[in-house]
Amino acid sequence: MNLSPCAIPLCPEENYDSKATMTPQERQYLLALPSSPGDSGRQDLEEFAAWFDITLIKATREFLQQLPNLGAPYLAFIACLTAIDILSGYRYETGDLRQLFVRFIKEYFPANYSPHAEVLYECRKTVIHEFSPGPRAILVHRSPDIHLTDFQGRVILCADALTSDTAAGARAYFEHVRSDPGLLSAFRTRASGTAGGTMVQLFRISFHPDLPPLVVKHLP
Repeated sequence: MNLSPCAIPLCPEENYDSKATMTPQERQYLLALPSSPGDSGRQDLEEFAAWFDITLIKATREFLQQLPNLGAPYLAFIACLTAIDILSGYRYETGDLRQLFVRFIKEYFPANYSPHAEVLYECRKTVIHEFSPGPRAILVHRSPDIHLTDFQGRVILCADALTSDTAAGARAYFEHVRSDPGLLSAFRTRASGTAGGTMVQLFRISFHPDLPPLVVKHLP
């Protein structure tokens, strides 16, 4: 039996459940396509927030739960530090990468992160470019009680705690943008600029045997 795809736009408020029960004739996937800016900055923000939540937050949490001892914690650190990098670029219009990263942590993360913001940036550089936490951090998993504590001059970073706090920081930032027209305008300018990539729209792809084929095209 040939299965034909049907693409359904994913609403920002829709919850994506990767464990949803499906029949053998039905398979659901998420498809990300480049999208032109919407009719309003608010629309762009909500689409971006949904994309961010599914790909960087929920996926990271599921990964940590399913593969706790197979490298998932390290990949969670990469995801979290990348997320901070991304959001800080949308939030601030001036400053170098280090300044933006540190400012975002001090503004949107819990206060106990502020003394370690510079270390987190150094960790971000070595984690991404050298696949190592570097000389100033120790990465752990399932040990939130020692998160952000010191061990022989190094900061202990717990994957679970950092993921939760990154999610909270992202929510705080998105709420800030929703309530501030100036930030919303800056977000839209950044989102529609060629230097910062392109907006992404999510589609849920369902394969059903009784539906005609559907070609998913680049959205106008």
